[in-house]
Amino acid sequence: MANKIHLNKLAEGLTAWNDWRVANPNIDVDLSGVYLVHEVSIRNQKKALRLLAPLISLLVNLFLLHTNLRDNLIYFFGHNGLF
Repeated sequence: MANKIHLNKLAEGLTAWNDWRVANPNIDVDLSGVYLVHEVSIRNQKKALRLLAPLISLLVNLFLLHTNLRDNLIYFFGHNGLF
């Protein structure tokens, strides 16, 4: 099973990994049992979602303001005892 420290260092990026390897040439790296393409993909998806969340929120708010949908939803929920 892969060493979590090694996997986390690799996740920091190529420069961090290379610097760490230069500083620690005698460490036997253990990334056994890890499908690296999957690991990188999952980490990139999470990073992309963190970066996109504020943009998505802004777009939703602009849409709601532009369409007056927000006021209609507040009215609907308020008058149907859902608030």
